[in-house]
Amino acid sequence: MRILLTLLILIALVLPAQAQDTVTPDLGLMLNDLKWNNSVKLNVIAYMEHKNGEWTAKYIGNKLEASDEEWAIVDAINEHRASIGSQPLEYIMLARRQSQMHNADMLSGVSGFDHSGWTERVATVSKVYPVNGAAENILYGCGWDIECIEWVWLGSEIHRINLENPDYNAIGLSYFGGYITAMFLSIQ
Repeated sequence: MRILLTLLILIALVLPAQAQDTVTPDLGLMLNDLKWNNSVKLNVIAYMEHKNGEWTAKYIGNKLEASDEEWAIVDAINEHRASIGSQPLEYIMLARRQSQMHNADMLSGVSGFDHSGWTERVATVSKVYPVNGAAENILYGCGWDIECIEWVWLGSEIHRINLENPDYNAIGLSYFGGYITAMFLSIQ
């Protein structure tokens, strides 16, 4: 944790003044997939939260790649989709990181157990991928138990529609702190 905070402090010291001035308290400073002055791109799994007039570093995860549990969930979703004749979903790490940040927000209480920030997550992914359709499923309480996840999402009409939609060809899924967020995307 000390190394991460040191990294955050060093990043703050080297950022151009213009970049620091453009950060708004409402959005916080996301250090994932953000470009300052179109030149510096950071890939740190952390973000800064603005609360009560102070910025606080929030640690999200220690890996850029998906965990074995996350891959198992995506594989199970793709197996189900294959059983109904839908194409498999490509796992998009940028969308996964957006989902991971949403899980961290729900875990920390920054947002409730809801889809707040959805349009911002899709907009972030759309900066890199041409997204022309998207949906999101969230879940808490199953851990990464595949049977539980399938039972909940397939047992709910709207969640099943999102999961089975043949127009979707990509997914960004994160399991973090007991929360699962899955972004289903139609990318051209």
